[in-house]
Amino acid sequence: MPYIWTWVIQDGDTGISLLKRAIELDPHYARARSLLAWAFATRVISGNLEFEPGISSALALAQGAIDLDPDDPWAHFAAGYISAFSRRLGPAVEELNEALQRNPNFVFAHIILGVAYGYAGLADDGLRQLEIARRLSPLD
Repeated sequence: MPYIWTWVIQDGDTGISLLKRAIELDPHYARARSLLAWAFATRVISGNLEFEPGISSALALAQGAIDLDPDDPWAHFAAGYISAFSRRLGPAVEELNEALQRNPNFVFAHIILGVAYGYAGLADDGLRQLEIARRLSPLD
């Protein structure tokens, strides 16, 4: 995970390589697909990967993770995160709520759901999600 939670490009490269290797070893490893989808999306957001094909690849990986393990909150989080930052707000809200149904304490899902609501012009709903995230993890 330290190679995924970084914005340092070389560390991200290491994380992406490790996740790709994990998927080669176990093609049914949904969490690796979720994290790889998230890593690609962060690359797009930071300007280190072209929007297309980066977002399409990330969405395909996230959907593959959902197909493999529909109960994994990270699979739904990845799909919601990618959708939010590509301004597909309906799918973003849906997937992030799916993630939170599976893990109500998933702070990052609350944060990104708050962002998605904000993008959609639903400030009160967004602030409510951010307040939940702050209560759950005040230092994040």
